[in-house]
Amino acid sequence: MRRINAYKLLTSNKLIMIGYDKDLRRLLIWLIGGSRGGLMRYKILKTLRERPMNPNQLAKYLNVNYRTVIYHLEILEGMV
Repeated sequence: MRRINAYKLLTSNKLIMIGYDKDLRRLLIWLIGGSRGGLMRYKILKTLRERPMNPNQLAKYLNVNYRTVIYHLEILEGMV
């Protein structure tokens, strides 16, 4: 009896995680591809994946205004 309950629990959690992953994927697609600033957020994420930087370094590296980087980082941070 316990094994059946544990199996149901594992499968139900797995289904929840799959649903969560799909929702997260949709949100990321919208944040990067479906919104106005998506290209800049993509550039920021790509750059940070290559090497860590602070906002000032990011602004200089991407050749944009510091406030632009801060704005997009706040949007990405709000997603978490």
